[in-house]
Amino acid sequence: MGTFTIIRHGQASFSKENYDCLSPLGEEQSRKMGAWWLAMNQTWDVAYVGPKQRHRQTFEAVAAVYKDAGVAFPQPVFMDEFNEHQGASVVRAVLAEENHPNIVNGKLKARTEADKRDYFHRYQQITRKWARGEVEVPEYEAWNAFRDRVSSGIKKVVDKGSHRAVVFSSGGPVAVSAGYAMGLDHETVLEMSWQVRNVARSDFLFSGSRFTQISFNALPHINHPRLSTLI
Repeated sequence: MGTFTIIRHGQASFSKENYDCLSPLGEEQSRKMGAWWLAMNQTWDVAYVGPKQRHRQTFEAVAAVYKDAGVAFPQPVFMDEFNEHQGASVVRAVLAEENHPNIVNGKLKARTEADKRDYFHRYQQITRKWARGEVEVPEYEAWNAFRDRVSSGIKKVVDKGSHRAVVFSSGGPVAVSAGYAMGLDHETVLEMSWQVRNVARSDFLFSGSRFTQISFNALPHINHPRLSTLI
């Protein structure tokens, strides 16, 4: 019997020039997670890390807490399979085609809270259609290809046999992991991905071909509402 725990990264830098970077709050969230794990004597046999900077920074913040305490933490094993989907790029492409005012030179410029609400409303509309195969942007990975990619990553981890694995990734792969365990349809998995909180953990048991979910979107290490974020 092995365990597979997948973590969404700490808060990134939404609407900033470089989204793919933890915000100061995201760094704090990640350190809090590391400190809680350390207090709980949480250990892992292997740490898999997605290819984004925010994935790596979350891993590094946790590993630094262990290092400062003189406790070993696994070296990262980078896996492209645990990269996030390209839904945000698909949405920007669709909005650019519509000449949406919040897309400037192909980039999102959500300056006000009203801009952000409008963007997320359109994001949900467009990505639902994308998950159903009703929207295609050929230069970006399709939703079903994304699910297949993440599922292949899960299978690679499971095929290594019984061990305690932690994965640092994004909300999409977290939801795909739940879908992999429960056989969920595309739109349900997409909608689950919208609910995944920063540095939330989801846990699974695996043995042979069995992959069973035992928790989803948990934040046992967050003890203040200020630290519980979705974006």
